[in-house]
Amino acid sequence: MRKNRFAQVIRKVTLAPVLACITLFVIHFGRAEVFQSVFHFIYSILFLTIFPIMAYPLQKYIPKYRDQGREGQRQLAMLFAFLGYLCECAVNMVLPVSNELRLIGWTYLFSSIILLAMNLLCHIKLSGHAAGACAAVLFPVWLGIYWAAIPAVIVLAFVYLASVQMRRHSFLQLLGGNISSYFDYCPHLHFEWLILRIDELRA
Repeated sequence: MRKNRFAQVIRKVTLAPVLACITLFVIHFGRAEVFQSVFHFIYSILFLTIFPIMAYPLQKYIPKYRDQGREGQRQLAMLFAFLGYLCECAVNMVLPVSNELRLIGWTYLFSSIILLAMNLLCHIKLSGHAAGACAAVLFPVWLGIYWAAIPAVIVLAFVYLASVQMRRHSFLQLLGGNISSYFDYCPHLHFEWLILRIDELRA
């Protein structure tokens, strides 16, 4: 019982929007220049954290998902995350934001597209928990905030343990969530390198 209760707590505090919020704060304090104004930081919290997490309390008010239990909650959470990430990218395209913030938005968006496609179209249950925890490791390391890497890896390990303990995901489903996040991150990292090289040539 205690193990299950502990696993439930871990699952709740490591929801992808919660980890996104923590990651944004880590980036804000470790690399403040990523957010070129307070407004950039605030709307990123809104679209990457608050909007996606609203899926959970709103499930009971949406007829299509109200009576679908846990599976309906998962699907609605992925849909809200996709919409939030889409809004983040749209605002990032309109406003003069840093390349780093723009790439963070794109990575979240494309990862959510992969999760939606695999879960809803291909019926392969990849873990959004694992994808969010992987992003919490990748972004600080990419930005040179190395002190955040070890705590983030520990959180990722707890996500694996809690999910397997509660039988919410298998090891392969968790690994698939990690891979969806990682393979969205890598192309954008190379894209950033290309942008920097173009800027150097123009200078």
